[in-house]
Amino acid sequence: MPTSREEWTAALVSFAAKKHADEPIALRSEFTDEEEQQCRILGGHLLSWLEDWGPSMMAERNAQAAIQGWDENPHVVYLTAGPGLAAAEDILAGAEDDVTWLTVPQFQEFLALHPDEKQAHHCILESWLRKPTAEEAAEGQSADSAHAEGSLWVHHDHTLMGPSFTRGGLSLWSYRDEKMALVKEAFQSWFS
Repeated sequence: MPTSREEWTAALVSFAAKKHADEPIALRSEFTDEEEQQCRILGGHLLSWLEDWGPSMMAERNAQAAIQGWDENPHVVYLTAGPGLAAAEDILAGAEDDVTWLTVPQFQEFLALHPDEKQAHHCILESWLRKPTAEEAAEGQSADSAHAEGSLWVHHDHTLMGPSFTRGGLSLWSYRDEKMALVKEAFQSWFS
């Protein structure tokens, strides 16, 4: 079992390469218009995280690293699905030593083989779109937006820097007239 960040990361990068070969990421040219719009939203979110708020959270984590027993500059694991994987493939190609992109079940499979329970070697960015629950759809009904009548989607955004160091939220989007539009931003959020 890998014990250093370098060994753990090498095992993860190798695992991800095999998963991506066995379960190829969908090509954007095969996406529906709605999936392409989702890919753009998730890609924009990923870029914003990498350039804006991710580095400040990483600095905060690194300030606690010695106290918590974490490695400084942890490997970033980007958990997403479908259109998010395609966005990651476009944005992160060549950066596999710093960021790995997988689905949640794939990463759970990896962690079963290579645990990092205290997240000493990695941090996680989760970002995907899913259909809303009935309660979440009601948020759209209450929003003052013409887009609330379209096909609703919830954007799940969660950064986990370590145990008890998390930030996240849910935003409501709508697909209508061949466009995705934000209906309600951060209608639910959390941090610790």
